[in-house]
Amino acid sequence: EIWEGHNIADFVDPEIEKKLPDLLAEEELREKAGEYDSDLDSDDEETKEKLELAKQIREKEKLMALENHMNKSKAESQVSRLSVRKQERSMGRLEEQMQELGVDVNLIPFWISC
Repeated sequence: EIWEGHNIADFVDPEIEKKLPDLLAEEELREKAGEYDSDLDSDDEETKEKLELAKQIREKEKLMALENHMNKSKAESQVSRLSVRKQERSMGRLEEQMQELGVDVNLIPFWISC
């Protein structure tokens, strides 16, 4: 059968009913063997050492990231192109350039200079 563009037969095991009792028995054996007991590994010394080392590594990474951030802010500040263009296009600079060319800025009507 096709459902939403997928062949459902690819996802269905026709013999699942036959396998179910064996799977349940296998699961019960695993539970009795203590395979799912999580308390056994959490108390040993090696695990505690690894957890402590992982904590130290995380703290070191945080410290390095903070130092990098501080060093970045001390470096030269970034100036956007827009602000540089505004500085280059200032009215005072235009007046200076016009005067260097011999044009009397005071003769230009006010509405042109705005």
